[in-house]
Amino acid sequence: MGTLAGHLIPGATFTLLGLWHLFNTSAAFRHFTGAATSSSRTWFPCPFIKRFELVVLLLLSLLATVFLLLSPSSTADIEHAAMFLHLVIYSAAALAADVLPSPSSAASIIGALAASAFAQELLLLHFHSIDHSGLEGHYHHLMVIAVAACLVSTVAAAAFPNSHLAAVVRSAAVALQGLWFMCTGLALWGPAWLFLGKCAAESGEAAACAGAAAAMANVQFSFIVAGVAALTAGVCLLPDRKGVEYRKVGEASGSSNNCCGGIKQSQALV
Repeated sequence: MGTLAGHLIPGATFTLLGLWHLFNTSAAFRHFTGAATSSSRTWFPCPFIKRFELVVLLLLSLLATVFLLLSPSSTADIEHAAMFLHLVIYSAAALAADVLPSPSSAASIIGALAASAFAQELLLLHFHSIDHSGLEGHYHHLMVIAVAACLVSTVAAAAFPNSHLAAVVRSAAVALQGLWFMCTGLALWGPAWLFLGKCAAESGEAAACAGAAAAMANVQFSFIVAGVAALTAGVCLLPDRKGVEYRKVGEASGSSNNCCGGIKQSQALV
């Protein structure tokens, strides 16, 4: 995965997956108007092909696993294959649980498998065979933060399936991880003019530019987190499709003090 494509393809997949979950999670809880009547999901059906999300995730993860195992350039490729293998296990189990008759505890088991995939990713990122140092190491340390957020939120969503907060944070964390994957690939293996960090890493004064390159990475991560947070807030805080409803003042409380039958404007609850 130490290439531009090796970061852009998984990054784009995680980004789209996180955004897909974010919009669907918000819509689901908005429809049921309350966490007590709705539970979070690890995957969402598509309008045209119900299991499209699981099928695509399974195929991409399986192809990546086979490719990395058949032609490994180093032990790092085998470690990366192990990451994708856990995604294969999760998506295959979720697909089987939906197609075949499954017990009522299947949702909890699928949630645990999703958490195990992030746990494996976090483990291999932390104990990587490649000694990430310098600018590359700094980008990977920030990646650990994003993956840890995915793990914690996924565990929380599995433990508290009725928690809207856990489901939303999980979706946002997955999108954050995907965006940072792409940013890392562009910064370290993209065009030299695209990011300051890349220029600093290849310049003759790498030592003098190390601080500026790390600071630029921090700024990039901060802006991506801010963008994901703003998008999440916008999606979750949008008013209900019912919009603004009008009712008589005192109608709900049964009061008849308003002799004029005035009209009160109230925002529909989400």
